[in-house]
Amino acid sequence: MSFHAAEWRKHFPLLANHSRLHYLDNAATGQLCEAAFDAVTHHELTHRANVLRGTYRLAEQADAAYEKARRQGSPPI
Repeated sequence: MSFHAAEWRKHFPLLANHSRLHYLDNAATGQLCEAAFDAVTHHELTHRANVLRGTYRLAEQADAAYEKARRQGSPPI
């Protein structure tokens, strides 16, 4: 399995739009890939609520989205 930086860069808008930028990640800050950014934006605009902390409709929708993301992300991890 080989790693091609150019293939990965295109998924991260900041890196894709600044070809000479070399971003070294740290524990405090990291770049979001476009798919993650889109998911966060969708959540903020349509389901804004804290997860696992409420019994009202928005909180329940946020809980469902959170659990779905956990199920989707857990097999590769």
